[in-house]
Amino acid sequence: MNFNPIVDGLEQQSVEDIRAIIANQETATFFLGRTTCPYCHRFAQTLATVLEETTATVYFVPSDNVEDAQNLQEFRQTYNIPTVPAFIHIENGELQVRCDSSMTAEEIKSFAHL
Repeated sequence: MNFNPIVDGLEQQSVEDIRAIIANQETATFFLGRTTCPYCHRFAQTLATVLEETTATVYFVPSDNVEDAQNLQEFRQTYNIPTVPAFIHIENGELQVRCDSSMTAEEIKSFAHL
């Protein structure tokens, strides 16, 4: 499966949406990536398998959104997100992130409590 059909199936969110989840002490999972990133493509393939096996909701945040570039840069600096793909899980307002395209389906499930 190609990258675009995978991320097209995810609800797109912005950095402001992530900040609201943190501020409201909520729980959510995000995939931060971009179309031109081969590592994002690799991660998306594995994520698609997880999403087929579970009822999980994962939101997509495009890292190549020019309109949100400044917010994204500040967010990545604040939470030490050096690269994409970034898999972000927020639980009760606490953010955890992994930037590892080689995560297995089981690692994804474990990390995001899916």
